[in-house]
Amino acid sequence: MVPSTWTLCHLYEAFKRYGNITFIELFEDISGSLNGRGRMAFSPRPSSAFWEKGFYDVKYDDNTRVKLHLRLEEPKPARTIQSPVDPQKLIPETFSFPAASLEFGVRYSESEMMSMFQTDKNRPIRFEVNFKRRVIDVSFKHFLKTPEDIAYRQLIEEFLEAKPDHSIESWEREESYRFRIQFEHLDYFLEQKTGAENTRAFIIPLVSPPEFYRKLHKTEKSFTDPKERVWSDWDTWFRQVNITYLPKVLEGLPTRLRQPFAAIDIGRWTTYRFVFQLEGAQMVLFNEMLSAIKDYNIDTKLDDITVLPGAPTPIWDLIDPPITSGNFVQEFHKIYLKFPVRYQLEAAISLGVLSEYNLTEEFMNQLGNTPEDRVLEILEAATDKTIDPKQRRIYKPMSIFEYPKKKKSHTLAGKIESYCVVVRTATITPTTIQFNTPTVEYSNRVLRHYAEHADRFLRIRFNDESGSKVRYQKNSCKDDVFTRVHNTLRNGITIGDRHFEFLAFGSSQFREHGAYMFASDEWISAADIRVWMGTFTDIRVVGKYCARLGQCFSATRAIPGVKVRIMKGEDIERNGRNFSDGVGMMSEFVARMIADDLKLPGKEPPSAFQFRLGGCKGVLAVSPKLSGSDIIIRPSQKKFEAKHNGLEVIRPAAFASASLNRQLILVLTALEVPEEIFQDMLTKELETLRAAMFDQKEALRKLTKNVDEHQTSLLMASMIRDGFMEAKEPFFECLLHLWRAYTCKQLKEKTKITVEEGAFLLGVVDETGILKGHFEVDHEQTDEEKLKDLPEVFCQVSDCRNPGQYTVITGICIIARNPSLHPGDIRVVRAVDVPELRHLRDVLVLPQTGDRDLASMCSGGDLDGDDYLISWDQRLIPPVINYEPMDYSAPKPEELDRPVDVSDMISFFVNYMKTDRLGHIANTHTVWAVKLEGGVTHPRCIQLAELHSTAVDYPKTGLEAIMPRSLRPREYPHFMEKKNGEKTYHSNNILGKLYDQVERVDFRPACSANFDQRILGKYPVSERLLRVAKGLKHEYDTAMRRILAQYDIQTEFEIFTSFVLAYKGPRSEYKFHEEIDRLGKVTRDRFRKHISELVGGARKAALRSFVVAMYRVTYDEVKSALEAKNEGGTPVRMPFISFPWIFAEELGKLAKGECGRVEFDPPLFGVDEPQKSAPSTSDRHGESGDDSSGVDSSGVDTSPEEEGVISGTEN
Repeated sequence: MVPSTWTLCHLYEAFKRYGNITFIELFEDISGSLNGRGRMAFSPRPSSAFWEKGFYDVKYDDNTRVKLHLRLEEPKPARTIQSPVDPQKLIPETFSFPAASLEFGVRYSESEMMSMFQTDKNRPIRFEVNFKRRVIDVSFKHFLKTPEDIAYRQLIEEFLEAKPDHSIESWEREESYRFRIQFEHLDYFLEQKTGAENTRAFIIPLVSPPEFYRKLHKTEKSFTDPKERVWSDWDTWFRQVNITYLPKVLEGLPTRLRQPFAAIDIGRWTTYRFVFQLEGAQMVLFNEMLSAIKDYNIDTKLDDITVLPGAPTPIWDLIDPPITSGNFVQEFHKIYLKFPVRYQLEAAISLGVLSEYNLTEEFMNQLGNTPEDRVLEILEAATDKTIDPKQRRIYKPMSIFEYPKKKKSHTLAGKIESYCVVVRTATITPTTIQFNTPTVEYSNRVLRHYAEHADRFLRIRFNDESGSKVRYQKNSCKDDVFTRVHNTLRNGITIGDRHFEFLAFGSSQFREHGAYMFASDEWISAADIRVWMGTFTDIRVVGKYCARLGQCFSATRAIPGVKVRIMKGEDIERNGRNFSDGVGMMSEFVARMIADDLKLPGKEPPSAFQFRLGGCKGVLAVSPKLSGSDIIIRPSQKKFEAKHNGLEVIRPAAFASASLNRQLILVLTALEVPEEIFQDMLTKELETLRAAMFDQKEALRKLTKNVDEHQTSLLMASMIRDGFMEAKEPFFECLLHLWRAYTCKQLKEKTKITVEEGAFLLGVVDETGILKGHFEVDHEQTDEEKLKDLPEVFCQVSDCRNPGQYTVITGICIIARNPSLHPGDIRVVRAVDVPELRHLRDVLVLPQTGDRDLASMCSGGDLDGDDYLISWDQRLIPPVINYEPMDYSAPKPEELDRPVDVSDMISFFVNYMKTDRLGHIANTHTVWAVKLEGGVTHPRCIQLAELHSTAVDYPKTGLEAIMPRSLRPREYPHFMEKKNGEKTYHSNNILGKLYDQVERVDFRPACSANFDQRILGKYPVSERLLRVAKGLKHEYDTAMRRILAQYDIQTEFEIFTSFVLAYKGPRSEYKFHEEIDRLGKVTRDRFRKHISELVGGARKAALRSFVVAMYRVTYDEVKSALEAKNEGGTPVRMPFISFPWIFAEELGKLAKGECGRVEFDPPLFGVDEPQKSAPSTSDRHGESGDDSSGVDSSGVDTSPEEEGVISGTEN
């Protein structure tokens, strides 16, 4: 028996002398207590058979001796896995080979690699391919010698002044490193010819760096938690952010792209060369590995690539100020780049479009001597791949100066909506930093107020190398990563001559590990901005302090035309509960003024808006008691005092369809809703989705019943009414097929089943006090009594098939809020018709009476902007009525005995990253809920629901949610799609059945020139109009491409609809789709406004003419691309086709002939081509005339060889 007080470290110490221990486990009984048994693995097999006696004597803690009984496990057969291509083919789980050498470098050209570093000779290198985990694992040793760089030595000497017992040379040492290349980041191997029979040389080029690790010198340090029950050799490997002689010396320096003191620049040298010397059987296995890896779409290409010796890049010393006084360069040798140019250059380098090793002094001089506008134009075109979308890297940088110029007479340069701002963003990973081309986004209060300093803001986010969040791990193996985060926030980021320092973060940013930085100058500093934002000195809870600052960073629309009169209201409180938490009132006049300012469609204004006003936040709901410009703000809505007092709107209340998800289904099944109900609902949804692809009536019905949060489905429904489905218009066909693919993806991965008899609505309070609330009873009620005493709600929803019509819901319903983990989170209520509340539409009205508010019973919700699901589908009413709700009251947070400062905010941010387990807790809840008897009602699931609530409240309380070991999953159901080697099983739970019921649908955009002849064949327009439209389309396509590149989205259709199938980054899916919807709308609004001004504002006939031109030039580009494709040769990328659809309503009227007069050649305001040209024959027959100049209105060369390069999707 293993003593009960022993830890994993005790076992390691007892047996480490016999060899290399790779795994230890202490077994537990069902209660989580040690049962005296365990398991240990060695690799290679120990030379001494110490287990043969059957027992082993060890000293116990008090020096008494204990006998451990030992048994050698039978050797297991070599593990194999099925090939993903051929199920009959079995592949060994791992292949492992020694490498003779390893070089790190950069791709210098298509046929050259520049080798920047080669590992030490005679030090072992191991190359392992793990097909189960789909990863290549490379380990090597390196001896770190005293650096020769004068500036680095000076920094080290300054650091060592406080350590008189250490010399520079005393830090020399050998380190063990490893890095892991995921299959998904690997396209191919390049094999070099070596001329030797037993020697193979391969080059692996990567776009982004892999994860690097360093092995601890003392294994004992990896046993950080005495309560852990499992240890493996992996626990001795710690993540690395750099490989340098003395990392601590660099912790006081700002973060920058350049890494001047790296022994191996692991963030930038991402091309690797391996040489293998293999004999006989090893060569056979190596060829078997290459054959197997082809089944994972990783090919081997034979290439005569040349390896060049490494050379330092001169550009940083030419354009950077010296890092230390020991690295001084005379000022007349410097090349000064203005900040916008310097930023865009670093964006191109950091994104891998340009390499600093290809840049020369000639290039830098030309960059410095070229006008700023022109430099930005070509650098942005290069970064965005506007000129040649197929070119990932530019190996001849001087070629970018040959890019065609644009004329600026009528373009959108510098023109953005008042509610938008140009934002620079950066992503900091453990090993490098990436800058993105500035994009136009929704602004916030701070950016609007400091608009003249907009280029001094930098929005940052911390990601892992893969683009995902930096995840918590059980030991300290990511300490260096979190130290890098802390140092970046503390020391700032340097770009050229600007130093960006930490400012603050919004709540959404915070959850996605992001923040704002600001480059202070002599006039304004980050501290000045925080002072302007409001008075926070009385807030001593760090989390609350950060949240209040974050209020100012909510993406909002300022409503300058609405001046409100603020009246103070009172909260409705009872039994320590707030029934009006976060909701106030406004007059219908105010609602109408806001709707007009936002240009919202419909005759009636929305009944509520989520808003910000100075230090106030929450929701304003229409009240007939108020008139004029009156609004009522309650105490629960006022969070701090602020100088700013303008009204800002986040979003209006709007109808969206209700849908189930995995958590709701688990709760409902635990409340005894039959599984067959969900299976029937899913079967019907899949059938209607299939039918909607060819049946117009079914498509129209489904789109108006399945309304998404952004109401894209209603736009698609209007396109059907306009005849575009019948005409098989290519853009609409793409949207329709994307909609189905996205819906099936949501059904497969989220079990997001539409509830047609339901809605997803903003919650508000019943100001009349008529609705009956929830009252506690002191005795056990029968079901009949429970139904009689149900709390009441009011709900009046839009009839999407009859715009402008509304339906009041009555009868028994369920309400809930996401996420719902506790069985009491779903409440059964009675919807009633209250005439006094009929002025409220597309909101869920909750009662103000009763002993406890309904909002807090639904997953701890409130009324400051939370959305609630309501369903009147009687099949979903659970037999178990209103399970006892959970108490979501947050524990009292710790308060400081002094004002909160910036260092507190930074520490709070980093600690949140370390302890961010919200998603892990929710997933663990699902694991146990599908496995345990009783599901979500089981005590383990109740405990996890409580932990989840604690984790949700962390941003306000700072209290960490710590998951006990007993709750950690040991295996996962198959529908969770675990891909990192976790143990899985096939679940027969309802979620497993629903998962198996759905098949994914691929989305392949249609390649068709079948544009609608009702538009092309009916309305001729001038060549001049076509040229101008073509120039603007080029700018629109560039704006779309930037969004695609920023988020790694595949098609323009996903941006247009917000139906994004895959994207890069750690954002929550809901917040991400909100962000993409905003970005898409900002882009479309920007071009709509500009084009409307271009044609003279209210001149409808001129606008319709321009829309026809937009449609025509899009058709011409597609037609040209298809002709090029049919002629063969190089692959052709299809052009973007969404440009004309920013005027979808006008296209519909044109198609139906309801548009009135369409001018042939209307005057355009701000265009330097006043002459009119006669229509060509092809113009009159719906085909584009020939533009003999070969230059569009923006000055971009559009001669035949350049057509079709504006990419949408590849074919």
